[in-house]
Amino acid sequence: MAVQKSYIIAILVTFLIAGTPAFSLSSLDRVLSSDPKIVNALGTEIDYLTIGNQYQITAKVSNAQDFEQDFVIIIQIKDPQNAVASISWVGGSLFPNQQLSSAVSWTPNSSGQYKVQIFVWDNLKNADALSPILEFSVVVN
Repeated sequence: MAVQKSYIIAILVTFLIAGTPAFSLSSLDRVLSSDPKIVNALGTEIDYLTIGNQYQITAKVSNAQDFEQDFVIIIQIKDPQNAVASISWVGGSLFPNQQLSSAVSWTPNSSGQYKVQIFVWDNLKNADALSPILEFSVVVN
């Protein structure tokens, strides 16, 4: 009888752990990031940028969990020499299954091909990635 009770308890513990939503998502799937782009003041997507004009770098973030998730979205821009030309961040909280669009402004001051990298972390202190890095390139004339 004791063996059966141990067996049943082991099955219940396994079921509880496997059935918990926090364990069902990998650490990089807790917040989904998508649709990175650069837009002008009117919200129109821009492919080629001009020196001295201000643009918004945007990305959508979605909480794929059943509970609230704090986050910080970090947008880093690297110049043609691969040096960091700009780094900005915006933080907040996402309710379960909530999606929002985050944006930071950037005014390029020299021409060339820039790399935009978008990180989504739990916060700046822990730097625990919640989503894979998004990257794209943009040309400034």
